[in-house]
Amino acid sequence: MRLFISLDIPKEVKDNLYRIQKYIPSNLAKIKWVPKKNLHITLKFLGEVDETLLAEIKKRLSNIQFKSDKLKFKEIDFFSSKKNPGVIKLSFFDSEKTLELQRKIDEAFIDIFPAGQKFVLHLTLGRVKIIKKKNELNDKIKSFDFFNKEFVVESFGLVESIPLKGTHIYKAIEIFET
Repeated sequence: MRLFISLDIPKEVKDNLYRIQKYIPSNLAKIKWVPKKNLHITLKFLGEVDETLLAEIKKRLSNIQFKSDKLKFKEIDFFSSKKNPGVIKLSFFDSEKTLELQRKIDEAFIDIFPAGQKFVLHLTLGRVKIIKKKNELNDKIKSFDFFNKEFVVESFGLVESIPLKGTHIYKAIEIFET
C-alpha cells in the first residue's frame, strides 16, 4: 500500500482553489490538475509500505502531540526543473506549529522511513505537462491574490493513495485530531 501523511484542507478553501484551476485557459499550457477532493498538504511521503507496518505507523502517529494552527497563504508559484516543466503550487508563510509537526513525524519514523528531501510547506495544484505560452501562464498564475488569507488546521491524517485509471484515489486510513 502506498501511504503518506498530510494536512487536510477545509472544503471552502478547496472550492476556491478549484476555481483557480478552472480559470487557467488550456491554450496557455497542458496541465494535469489535482482533483479538488485530493487537495492536501503532504507532511511526509512514506511510499510503498507493507501492511504489517500499519498498526505501528498508526501507533506512532497517535503519540504525536499537535496543536491547531493557522496557515497563511503566501503566493502561487512553480517548482521547476530542467526535465520537468513544473508544478503549480500554493506557498505558505512558514508556520512554526506545522513545521514542528512535520519534524515530529520525521523523528517518529527515522528508523523505518528516513527523512528525504528538505520539507517545503506547499500545496500542489497541478503539474504542467506542456507550456504553450509561458509568459501569459506566469502572468495568469501571479494574478491570483491569496496573500495573507488563512485557514485553520485541526488535524492530520494517514492516507492511502490508490492508483486508478491514470489518477489516484486518496483514502483516509486514520485522522489524528488536535
